Amino acid sequence: MSSPAQLRYAMRATNGVYESLLEQVDTGGSAYLANCEYSRDFMHKTRWKDGFDFQTASGNEFRACIFGEIQRSAVGTKLSAVGSHFIGRGTPNYITDDTKVKNLFMIGIPTLCSTELQDRYHDQFVAINEIVEADRLEDQAANKMYTNKEAVVVVNTDYMFAVTSLPKYIVPRITPEHVPTLQRLLKHSRDVASSAEPDPALEDAECASGSDSNSGKKGIKVGDTYEPTVLNDYGGPLFQHVHSKLVQHDISTLDKRIIPPWAEYDALSEGTLVIITISVHTFIMPMKDNQGNFTGQERRVYQLNAHSILIVDESDTEAEPRYRPYTNEEAAAVTAVAPIETAADRALATFKVKKARHESPPATLNKSKGEPTSPVKASFSPNKTPVKPTQAIKQTKKTAVGKATGQRPTAKGKEKATSVALSKSTSETAESDSLADEDQIMAEVEVN
Repeated sequence: MSSPAQLRYAMRATNGVYESLLEQVDTGGSAYLANCEYSRDFMHKTRWKDGFDFQTASGNEFRACIFGEIQRSAVGTKLSAVGSHFIGRGTPNYITDDTKVKNLFMIGIPTLCSTELQDRYHDQFVAINEIVEADRLEDQAANKMYTNKEAVVVVNTDYMFAVTSLPKYIVPRITPEHVPTLQRLLKHSRDVASSAEPDPALEDAECASGSDSNSGKKGIKVGDTYEPTVLNDYGGPLFQHVHSKLVQHDISTLDKRIIPPWAEYDALSEGTLVIITISVHTFIMPMKDNQGNFTGQERRVYQLNAHSILIVDESDTEAEPRYRPYTNEEAAAVTAVAPIETAADRALATFKVKKARHESPPATLNKSKGEPTSPVKASFSPNKTPVKPTQAIKQTKKTAVGKATGQRPTAKGKEKATSVALSKSTSETAESDSLADEDQIMAEVEVN
């Protein structure tokens, strides 16, 4: 039986979603990356301090649309309050007002799409590969060596885009308090004496000029700011924000409905079909060794920044759970909690091993003298392997016919039996020591 998500993928092929997307790409020209060609539709912009931007022939920033499905977090998508920020291993990398926290979206091929749409999807990677190849040839001619981190990721055999969002948190600009102009004061003074209704156009202009999004009456606008605590996975000592606010990104549906940050986890779940407007950037960073020393080599990082996300078709896949980040410092600060004693705990605590209640073994009769003899006790040494008593060793020779069954062994027989017992004891002890040596070696390997 097909899952709801699989049924939705199949419906896209029959309800016109994939067909409309294919038509949009084919008629969109250079607005879609699948139709762009490097050095014809866009090129390197003048290098800035740490890398390159890309521009069109007219000098504007190059932007294009890519399409695909959002992938799950196991593939690399990082959509959370922490985003793609590395929180550290030992000492936490705190998130402050200066930290740029961004989401990371892995964009894959649409599920169950037509062959034609598959071809357009793969055409999107050609222009990005052309950038990387051109840089490689330039480096080769200049005898330079770079380590590249590309925006194209191969997962199994599928090509995917790694798309980075704009910063999630910003420090709002402090604007001076609004002072009405003389003209506005005069207009208000005239309105006081009249009973006319306020100008609707003026009200709309005032609403559009506002940037405080916490008021639901004005609606949601791109660039609005919120308290970061509206995210259910925001909180804990990792976040050291003082003035930062959560910013509204340009994420919308086909009916122009803007998705607020607290609804992104559901709206952008695995399988959501999207069109993303991206810009291309190249960052050049010097490389360091394990000791933090510069090696003289540089690393090129190719990055696609998402400026807007259009949800073409939502997904029926349930959103993945998000949790507040937990640092090592929090683990060390956790106070001990008194355990709750259960019946099982009491049963384990009261369990004791009692001594065996066996009677002493009956005395045996010494047939040669007719006197009872006490049972032989096996000696025990904590440093040696226990040796069986000599009387427990079976005789290897059969009793001669005509002799009494209770006949005692000769001195030579005793010597031989003792020798066999000692030999067996030595062999068992050596084997035990060998096993102990192997255990010790394995323990040392695990420790090292």
